[in-house]
Amino acid sequence: MLWNTPPRRAAGAFFLAGLILVSTGCKPGEPTGEVNGKVTLNGQAVSSGTVSFIPATGVPVSASIQPDGTYTVRDVPLGESIITVLDTPAPGTEPGKTDKPKAGERAPAKKAEPPGGSIPPRYSDMKTSGLRFSVEKGSNSFDIPLVY
Repeated sequence: MLWNTPPRRAAGAFFLAGLILVSTGCKPGEPTGEVNGKVTLNGQAVSSGTVSFIPATGVPVSASIQPDGTYTVRDVPLGESIITVLDTPAPGTEPGKTDKPKAGERAPAKKAEPPGGSIPPRYSDMKTSGLRFSVEKGSNSFDIPLVY
């Protein structure tokens, strides 16, 4: 029961935390870059969502899209990253809920996508987004033009 004493528990917790940091690729002092740009969908600014840069370490670095479509992601590890863009659910909607009609009901008419509206799902998956950028030390600029 020596492991269960407070000093040993604390030492074990610090060891575990350090192990997690090393295994996730978080290394203090490593050079990073900052990436900023504008996200558009069919030429219109996307007004909300999240941009994520996924470097070789596999640990994403993310930032919110501002109402004017701009974003700034800080502390991105240098080198090539895969980029994903996730939509923010509209207020009052439940994630994962579909508008599929129940048996015997008519399907609601499809609404036109609003400018800056729903981001196509393919951009939220790192395997299908098709978006890549090589981050260099310091400030980088990368506009993200999305299309349906």
